Amino acid sequence: MTATKHFGTVCAATQPSATYTERRQQRIDWLLSNGLPPLPVAPNQDPHRYHKVVKASNTRGAHCPLTKDLQPIPLFTGKNPSFLDANGTLHLINHHVYQSRLPSKKELKRWFKNPDNGIGTLGSDRIKWIDLDSKQFASPEECDRSFQELLEQRPELKLTFLEKTQSGGFRIGVRVQKPLEFTNFSLSRGGDHVGECLGAGRFTVLSPTIGPTGKPYVNLNCPEKLLEIDEIDFIYPTKTKTSQPPTKPKKNVKISTVARPGSIPLEMLGHDDSQRVLNGEDVKGDRSDSLTTAISEWAGWFNWCNQNNIPVSGTVENLAHYAGEKLGIDGDRIDRILATIDLEQCHPAAHFRGGDEACWRKVRRLDRGSYDANCPDSIKEALSGGHPPNRGNNNGGNGGGGGGHNGDGFLPERNKWNSPESWNGELGYWTVVRRNKVNAETGEILDEKETIRVFVPKCNFDLEIERELSDGEGGGLVLQVKRSVDNKQRRVIIRSTERLTVKEFNLALTKAYRTGIICNLKTDQLNGLIQAKLIHYHDRGGKVFKLADRIGQQSDGTWVFSDRSLTDKGVATTEDETRTVYNPNLGYEDHISIPELVSPDSQALSKLVTAMHQFHGDSQIAPAIITLGWAVACLHFQKIIKVEKRFPLLNLFGDPGCGKTIMAENGLAIAGFLQGAGTFCKVTESALYEHLKLSGSLPLLWDDPDKSSWLDTLIQRLYNGKPRMVRGNSQTPHTSLMITSNHVIGDAKPATLSRILPLAIFPSTDGDKNAWDELVEAQKGASGALPELIGLGYPSEEIRALAKDLRPLLPHAHCRVADSIALVLHYATAVCRLAGFDERRIYDYVVGTVCKTANDADSASDSLTDFLDKISALHSQSVVGEWNIRLVTTRTGFEGLAVNMSSVWAKVDGTYKVPYSRKVIESQIAQAGGVLKSAQKFYRSEDEVKSYRRSLINGHNEGDDYVPPKPPEETTRKCVLIPLSLVKDFISSWRDDDSPPDGGGGNVPSPDPISPTDGGLVDDSVASYQDVDGNFSEKSNGEKTDEVTVSDNDSNPSYLFSEDTQSLEEEAVTTDEFPSETESENEVTDVDYGDVVTEIDQHMERLGWDIEKGQRYLVGKYGVRSRIKLSDRQLLEFLRDLKSMPTWRVGQTVLFQGLKVVIERFINDVVAVVRSSDNPKDKAFEAALVHLRISTT
Repeated sequence: MTATKHFGTVCAATQPSATYTERRQQRIDWLLSNGLPPLPVAPNQDPHRYHKVVKASNTRGAHCPLTKDLQPIPLFTGKNPSFLDANGTLHLINHHVYQSRLPSKKELKRWFKNPDNGIGTLGSDRIKWIDLDSKQFASPEECDRSFQELLEQRPELKLTFLEKTQSGGFRIGVRVQKPLEFTNFSLSRGGDHVGECLGAGRFTVLSPTIGPTGKPYVNLNCPEKLLEIDEIDFIYPTKTKTSQPPTKPKKNVKISTVARPGSIPLEMLGHDDSQRVLNGEDVKGDRSDSLTTAISEWAGWFNWCNQNNIPVSGTVENLAHYAGEKLGIDGDRIDRILATIDLEQCHPAAHFRGGDEACWRKVRRLDRGSYDANCPDSIKEALSGGHPPNRGNNNGGNGGGGGGHNGDGFLPERNKWNSPESWNGELGYWTVVRRNKVNAETGEILDEKETIRVFVPKCNFDLEIERELSDGEGGGLVLQVKRSVDNKQRRVIIRSTERLTVKEFNLALTKAYRTGIICNLKTDQLNGLIQAKLIHYHDRGGKVFKLADRIGQQSDGTWVFSDRSLTDKGVATTEDETRTVYNPNLGYEDHISIPELVSPDSQALSKLVTAMHQFHGDSQIAPAIITLGWAVACLHFQKIIKVEKRFPLLNLFGDPGCGKTIMAENGLAIAGFLQGAGTFCKVTESALYEHLKLSGSLPLLWDDPDKSSWLDTLIQRLYNGKPRMVRGNSQTPHTSLMITSNHVIGDAKPATLSRILPLAIFPSTDGDKNAWDELVEAQKGASGALPELIGLGYPSEEIRALAKDLRPLLPHAHCRVADSIALVLHYATAVCRLAGFDERRIYDYVVGTVCKTANDADSASDSLTDFLDKISALHSQSVVGEWNIRLVTTRTGFEGLAVNMSSVWAKVDGTYKVPYSRKVIESQIAQAGGVLKSAQKFYRSEDEVKSYRRSLINGHNEGDDYVPPKPPEETTRKCVLIPLSLVKDFISSWRDDDSPPDGGGGNVPSPDPISPTDGGLVDDSVASYQDVDGNFSEKSNGEKTDEVTVSDNDSNPSYLFSEDTQSLEEEAVTTDEFPSETESENEVTDVDYGDVVTEIDQHMERLGWDIEKGQRYLVGKYGVRSRIKLSDRQLLEFLRDLKSMPTWRVGQTVLFQGLKVVIERFINDVVAVVRSSDNPKDKAFEAALVHLRISTT
């Protein structure tokens, strides 16, 4: 080999900093400069969706051809000239026209407008692409070694165009002076086939195309011009020419349509693929491969017919040149293809499938005379049904059963199954009919009888078994079904339990085929059909496959989707390699979302993050990427839950319209969920678990669930991946959830809060809403990053180390919180690295915001703390009070809270449905130094306490005849004593300054003990506090801020009010009942007293209040009759109350005045009767009536 010209400059296409489209454009420019046509390559597509279709002919309808494994032949392989246009529509390219010309600028612009398209070019007589195929080597390492040895032997090749293919092979481009006479080559004389040398008419894919495996073609060296050599003398042909090379026929060969008498046309013996090739159809996606397949078939039949004395017309060479011209292959190349085939060693496909019986069956159909004259009697008898055949027939027939091999290495005799046969695309049975002969010329019915065979159809379809399936529910079959009236077949999955009877089979097939199916078989006939097809399936090497039980990642780590499969490393694989079949019926009834994945794209993640940054802005990009990080972590859910036995849920919370749902949709997009897919709102527990069960490691979104205790309990189970058991049916979640809500999930339940990762979302202050279209487009292509993200794996040690670093920042949080944050942070920073975003910003956000929010003692609080918090809440609602909960002190100084657990626990558990038990609370009280068995005095009933407090608030004053209300009676109850040190933080909130504006709520002093009552103690070491108004007081039903006095003519009894504002009745309101405020207690300073009083007078005038009404209000709320005795804070509160009261309109005033007169007369009459009674208990009733009168005044 002599190198005559070369350039060693590396072109810009190898620069890693360039984007994919920039590198592709550089490759286009390089090809044009070398006189080579740049041609596009569309990404690999699902063959079940885009497959080849053979047009209808006179003898056969249009149909989809299949591979030997009964898979549709793909139309877009990711390696053939094709393209996606700007709208995403797929197109094929007739690349032969570009063998003699370069594409126009308009064509190039249209082809490469879509960024998903790859690039390739053609070879020629002088430009050769030498491909080393990694599949032909024992291992990828062996391929690498052979390539390096070739470069060492021929160092000049280091200076030419070199690339590594997406499958691990290598490509060398050279320009030669002397043409090459072969395609398949070896690296040594007589060696094994290791690759192809592609020349004229052959297409080759170039970098930076992303191949079907998800990996790109990588350029290793790109000179300015291809290396030019004299000849290629470092590779060798794999096959020698036959001893008698075929004679080259004349151009424009034509095949006679009239067969020689007594012979069978050779082209009619060939299988369907060979006949389609004869019509110019490229059945393999590669013209040379298609022609090679057809030649091998014709040569096989030629050899078999010669061995069995069957006369045939036509020659292999003539058929080869006729078909080659139809395919657009030049004559020299056809001769080279013929030279690579050992014609004498070829066998027909029918012989491989069914032996001599299958071949004789075809001869019988084409030429009965040749069959009768030459077929051995044993085969005739077997084919006629006289004896069981030695092999299963091709059409199902009456063969079947059996299995394995006998001692001679041959299949044993098969059992006879009552199986229907196939004819004209339908299943049925042949029957023999005796009838009168008919004169063919006159149509006259003759007396002479004849016997004919008539086909009786039973089904309007034919089928073949593509896969046999196995799973925990009995397995099933993948069928290729085609009705006789359809142009193409469909892939249908039938479970074994759906073919036990003809009715069940018919129903299942109709449902799966989704149109009308007719099946009039009997049960034994159906079973015979299935058995015969199964035997045929296993005879051709069929294996048992597993039926996917979920969408996405399976239990073995592989990923199975409708159009592709991936390994647990994210590498593209095939159904044959995974041995797992996608189940299109998964979630059909439950409307489970199906991902829509795009072709792998190394720039997909970068595009998404860039669009997110533009839309959400700097202010909200960090939580958006954290959300993306959680979604990536979810791709590894099954591995994480298996190792750690836990996985945190993500809760995006914030005001409506803050963008939290959009952030969640960004995460869903990487799994192929678009436009609401993967999202549910109103859902039952059963439906929710079904979604989680059928989705394998695919992130899902629950949008705005209702706040409930059921939700809190559900999250606790999902955190640990606990299954839901219903009547023996296990619903095990195989993925996790994001939850978007306006509130924090689990904010009232610490156990739930520590199992989620709450992320506060705020409206963006600097995002660009006009970038919405760019974000949507980026979401559509985001799943192109899925293989790369799956390849991240789960580095458990790295994440544990990160959690250890975060734990000191979370001293008050539960230990599991650091693990949750570390998990999401790890994958969020991985997203940043892959997308080229500053990962330090995300780390700082997590430390400065997420950890601070999560560092909440509530998330790690114990059950007792939660119990006390809920008691405090119930006390503020007057649900518990002095009748079942009181402050006490012992004579030795022990201070604590006495709780009657029987009544208080019922209120707490009934209201909140707490996850702990009463026994747990009592155990923690004892551990904290409390007393579990005590007996204390409590007020007798809730009604008595509330009535007494209302009497105190309203006040009673009638001079010397004033009778203060009697405190409620006490009774002894069993209780527990909780140390005061544990309850201080809770009872400190029960103070005046926390009371609502309407004056409700009691006045609770500080938790320091006050003087006990003089009553006797039930426990000699503990004293009870009896200050009803001061401790644990209930919300009063006294003066309301929205009630307005409309009459000045009060007719209250004289003992209630006095004009003397300094009377002794004012002193009856003791300091124990209305504690005075100290300077340290929320004191307000710098108040302009004069301005406040003036404003109060204005509002009293607006409301129609006189001085007496103002005094009654002050006594009812503050226990004083003059504003002078109010503190600054109370004075401002009084003003605020007046401002909040509405002004009555004139009509309302007249109405309420009339109503008031009626009520007052009734009350006065009742009071008169009560006052005449000598029973002291009637005084409390009188106070209640007076309170009712004041409320209507």
